[in-house]
Amino acid sequence: MSTLFDGVPLHPRNGRELNVLIIARISSKLQDRRSLGDQNALAEKYVTARFASHPISFRLIQGQGSGELLDRADLLEAEEAVDSRIYDMVVVEDIGRICRRSRAVDFCEACEDARTRLISINDNIDTAREDWRMHAFFASLKHESSNKDTSKRIRRSNRNRFIQGTIIKTFVYGYVKPPGAKTDADIYKDPNTIQVMEQIVQMLEAEASYAEVADWLNETKVPPSRWCKRSKWDASMVKNLVFNPILKGLRRWNQKISRRNNRTVRYVSEKAPEEEHLFRETPHLAFFKAERYDRLIDKLSLRGERYRNKILAKSMGNAVAEACPTSRTVWPGQHVTCGVCGRHFVWGGHGPADNMICSGVRDYACWNVVSFNGRCAGPSLLAALWRTLEALPEFDTTLVGTLRASLLERRASRKERLRSLEGRLEQTVRELGNIADAIASVGMIPTMQAKMHDLELTRQQLLLDRIAVMAETDHDIELPSVDAIRLRARELLASQDFGDQPFGRSLRKLMPVIRVYPVQALDGGDVHQRAYVDMQLAPLVGTGASELAPYLRRSVAVNLFGLPQRIKHLPHILRRIAEGGKQRRIATELGIDQAAVQRGRALHRLMEAAGTTDPYVLLKSVPAGTKMRRMEHKRYEFKPLPGFPAWPE
Repeated sequence: MSTLFDGVPLHPRNGRELNVLIIARISSKLQDRRSLGDQNALAEKYVTARFASHPISFRLIQGQGSGELLDRADLLEAEEAVDSRIYDMVVVEDIGRICRRSRAVDFCEACEDARTRLISINDNIDTAREDWRMHAFFASLKHESSNKDTSKRIRRSNRNRFIQGTIIKTFVYGYVKPPGAKTDADIYKDPNTIQVMEQIVQMLEAEASYAEVADWLNETKVPPSRWCKRSKWDASMVKNLVFNPILKGLRRWNQKISRRNNRTVRYVSEKAPEEEHLFRETPHLAFFKAERYDRLIDKLSLRGERYRNKILAKSMGNAVAEACPTSRTVWPGQHVTCGVCGRHFVWGGHGPADNMICSGVRDYACWNVVSFNGRCAGPSLLAALWRTLEALPEFDTTLVGTLRASLLERRASRKERLRSLEGRLEQTVRELGNIADAIASVGMIPTMQAKMHDLELTRQQLLLDRIAVMAETDHDIELPSVDAIRLRARELLASQDFGDQPFGRSLRKLMPVIRVYPVQALDGGDVHQRAYVDMQLAPLVGTGASELAPYLRRSVAVNLFGLPQRIKHLPHILRRIAEGGKQRRIATELGIDQAAVQRGRALHRLMEAAGTTDPYVLLKSVPAGTKMRRMEHKRYEFKPLPGFPAWPE
């Protein structure tokens, strides 16, 4: 027996009853789920109205999700049901309920192959008719076009409402959205978060990492924004908070744009073109002044460039690659450099974990093979810093007058200096772009690699100089007393924990340059390492630090080894000999061997002949008679970085 559906007969496969598959779908959780039942009722009514003599068995496959998604579970289930060839008919309200785009036509063709009739009620599609393909193509095109038009309308409305200040969805930490808020004017800063925001910025200005700020927030039990899904802070949350310009009173919109992956038809988020960005000024929401906020963002962006692309850094030379540490380390790790080749000293020299050695030695690129104990070097360098602070003289009135005159001159030339830096920076960026284009055309060659390395270092230095110029204030210089500077140093270095990251950062500021050189006593013996430290005490001053920097810079030599008896007690030995003391008695008084007294006297004669008061001499080449044999290896090739060796004056 056959039944006519719109004039086309339909025969049950099993000869007894019709098996009908109904497909229903809603797009999002915001839609009323009762719509699924409505779609099912419509399909059942359509079938029963045209078939009354045979029993009918219905199966409903329903789901929730965008019709553009082609990996939905309900779509895969429907395709498997059609391939089973059990069902006589598939009925849907419209073809878009199955899926969208050309996949909907493919589904219709799969039904045709399985001898399963598909009827889309609203689209007037019936695969039993010869013209079904044209109807299916136009229906899928209509649904795709309607989807695009809806997206454009929503986008247009959102952009206009943001400009009008009526889009207020979610906010970062520090802001309150009261019930019933309609515009930006209804949003206000949480007064309880002002001190927290100030502490966050101060930590980042002091070069704390995002992770350290997150740890502090979690330790002090500061909750994230109420719109945040996570209950604890992490580094990415801190970065997203700080890089949101609402902190300086500038709301932003449309920084991200969604792009459809045509294979899965899932949308991925990516940066929107600059012409798509929207900004709206909201001064009442600013936590910080724009100048301070912009300086911080420039500083953080510049700091992050070193870690952004390690492959690019390595292609630009060792100097940039070695500036990309992969983990935290105990100070003075990642800070001490070799004065012979310019590379960092690393932990683990000659086996012991506490020893430090030039990284160029491991690569057979440097002859400075002597290691030193880094755990002992830290206290020695810190002690030298304290001695420098104790010897710091008070500021006189002449110095204050000189500094004020210098400050007035710098203020007058600030705009011109900033304009010059911007021009040089723009030119450097253009040259980098030209080299990048050349590399893309002909590949990387040594001359281009060296040029790119030099330009990248120049660009970073120009950015630092620009930040420094922007940070200059119009305040008058108020010089603190030396006692106040020492007190500030005690507060800054209170932890005395060399493994503490903030403590290490403070020491890096106060000792920005630490270069290590090999030295040997005038009378021979073992080769040791001596550090030549450029100390900069200006960070302890505060206002006027940049003007005071030339006056608060000190160069200090620090021995990173224990002195032998003949050198350690040399002043006492010479004094007692001058007084007529005997060598044996002098040795007994000092608790040393008589041979040490004899060698100390001989060393003094060598010092007098050389016209120096330093018992050690700086080695500029490998001395004879030592165990320094690295350069005899077949893989050895001395490869200093540009600007090295840099011998101390």
